[in-house]
Amino acid sequence: MTKARDIASAIPAPSTVSSTELGYLDGVTSAIQTQINAKGDGDITGVTAGTGISGGGASGDVTISVAAAVVAPALVANTADSYGYIGTPQVSTAVDIAIVASHMGKQIYFTVTGKVATIPANGTIAIGIGASFTVVNDTGVTSTIGITTDTLILANSATTGTRTLAAYGVAVFTKVTATKWIASGNGLT
Repeated sequence: MTKARDIASAIPAPSTVSSTELGYLDGVTSAIQTQINAKGDGDITGVTAGTGISGGGASGDVTISVAAAVVAPALVANTADSYGYIGTPQVSTAVDIAIVASHMGKQIYFTVTGKVATIPANGTIAIGIGASFTVVNDTGVTSTIGITTDTLILANSATTGTRTLAAYGVAVFTKVTATKWIASGNGLT
């Protein structure tokens, strides 16, 4: 009985390695890591310059350059409209204005009294939730910020509807749901 037990314990357990995985080892003549290490870093066999980039080559050391016209607008410009600049681009107006998506993140600056900025219905222009714009009035200028069918709420109150901004007033209008805006600021009623 001992001999039968010894024979049974000497039989290897079934393998969970698939035949595909065993196929990957076909032709391996030494330790796999040694073979990987022997390959080195490899060579690039060609560099092709794309739009706004010059240089490149098929072998050896190659150099590429990026055109200044590509880099300058994104990295060098330092204006309120450039990427990464912390500022509020201004839309100065002496006429009524219909708010659109391109006004988000900008300042609407009224220079003439009695003008209106109208926030559109979400069904007409779907401005993204979280978007906001600022309205600023000049000296002696009062303006009205109206809304079509959506809801405009005065912050820290339950008052809804059209808002009036006094001279030298500054107010921020933020979209909080698909059809709801909240307004807050100095000189806003």
